[in-house]
Amino acid sequence: MQDLISRVARVTGKDSGPNPVEWYREEYRREPDYSDLLGTLAKSPEDRNAILRKYFEPTDEERTRGIKMPMPAHKAVAELVSAGYVRVIVTTNFDRLLEQALQERGVESTVISTADQAQGALPLVHTNCTLVKVNGDYHYTKIKNTAAELGSYDERINSLLDRVFDEYGLIVCGWSATWDIALCAALERCRSHRFTTFWCKCGNLEDVASRVANFRLAEPIEIKDADTFFQDLTAKVAAIEQFDKPHPLSPKLGSAMVKRYLVDERERIALHDFVAAETEKVCAQLTGEKFPAMTPPTNEEFVKRIHRYEGFTEILVAIITTGCFWGQNSQQLLWAKSLERVANAKDLWTGISLWVDLRLYPALLLLYAGGLGAVASGKYATLAALLVKPRYKGAEGESSLIHKLNWLSVIESNPNAPNLLLPNDGRKHHFPMNEYLHRCLRPTLREFVPSDSDYDEAFDRFEYMFAMVWVDEKPKTASAGWVPLGRFVRNYSVLSSVLHHGQPVGKIIDAEVEREGENWPPLRAGLFGGSMERFRTAKQHVDSFIGGRSQYLY
Repeated sequence: MQDLISRVARVTGKDSGPNPVEWYREEYRREPDYSDLLGTLAKSPEDRNAILRKYFEPTDEERTRGIKMPMPAHKAVAELVSAGYVRVIVTTNFDRLLEQALQERGVESTVISTADQAQGALPLVHTNCTLVKVNGDYHYTKIKNTAAELGSYDERINSLLDRVFDEYGLIVCGWSATWDIALCAALERCRSHRFTTFWCKCGNLEDVASRVANFRLAEPIEIKDADTFFQDLTAKVAAIEQFDKPHPLSPKLGSAMVKRYLVDERERIALHDFVAAETEKVCAQLTGEKFPAMTPPTNEEFVKRIHRYEGFTEILVAIITTGCFWGQNSQQLLWAKSLERVANAKDLWTGISLWVDLRLYPALLLLYAGGLGAVASGKYATLAALLVKPRYKGAEGESSLIHKLNWLSVIESNPNAPNLLLPNDGRKHHFPMNEYLHRCLRPTLREFVPSDSDYDEAFDRFEYMFAMVWVDEKPKTASAGWVPLGRFVRNYSVLSSVLHHGQPVGKIIDAEVEREGENWPPLRAGLFGGSMERFRTAKQHVDSFIGGRSQYLY
């Protein structure tokens, strides 16, 4: 407008000075009006088009400086279109910045800027994006600029707008509504408000905009500017999509694909690639950006993170469980390497210890899931691979992963936190994390272990084997006599064994070893180095540790 005022001044032989708007007010005793200015300088649409072109087409220098190029708001809208969240754009602008932004994102849009194009266009549902330029395109002479031109639309444009305003929700941004009489009329013709209208504004709306917003029952949103709003909206949509978008592969389908690959040795490469790809999807989530380590600890945040970890690992958990239950010895390293990769995926070593330690929870889930699958099918070589082979690369150097993967290490900063995950049934759970894992993994294991009592036995056996191997691997803390116990200790007192109708898993194993000797399957599979002596030493350590505490448990 300032440039148009300067042109008007020159046409009349005057100088508008450094402040064209003030000059115009003093000279004409009224506020400058875009429509009047353009009408003064050019009487026909063709003449107006010639004048306006220079305002839209950048010179090489302007292009280099980013002037007259798509701004952050254009790019953010294009990103929302690319992601499928925006399907229709109605704009009063006749520049081509939106088209450029869409092209940069690889989106081919259907552009409607004339009545003929509106009549011949594909239905909205059959296009990725429809861009409706109600005032035309500056490349064509029939653009709407003056008040008279903005007063009405061709009926074909009106018909299109009626469908849009009836069938879609709206985000209104950067529109004063003051001059676009026909567009206001189109909005007010629509009596149905199927979906919400959000009206972005900076301060109070002017009279016309306020009237239309009230008619549409619009939700007002106070914004700083369009660039900030659309960038923020895009970022929030991406964040929600990242955590809540349904995974294209369900746990059941993931399990079925593993079964298909396992039955055919020729599919071993496909199986490797499939497991590796799903493993990397899990690792991609374990970042400081998605799970910041400096967030103040709260009960709500702890529970939320546990469930988020479970959400994006559920497919890999199903894959590992299936593979460890049905797989052969030739595949055992595949499951161990997947576990090792997830355990070493975290990218931060500093922060609040509760959150830093909790990043191993996905690996703990995978270890329990795979271990339960292996125990349930009697595949102790696979169990040995999971417990012994994975390495942990921590801030203090490399060590056996089993040293880090026990529930107390994963949530050692707040050992009472797991109680938040269990129902308040009035019971005191001495091993709440183990109880929770028992409940959490039951649905995944039900296909392989239908009986609840058999599942309890498999769970107890896995945790007991875990404790013995943990001792046998001689972690640094073993010298203090500590052992990572589990819910299996509920059967170690006379009262508890009666209440839970179970025999201590240690006694069951004693009977097996007495009967089978060196042929006991875990020994033949290589656990405890295949040494009966190492096994007995580890078992005696675990049993002794339990014996000093069982009278206080359950």
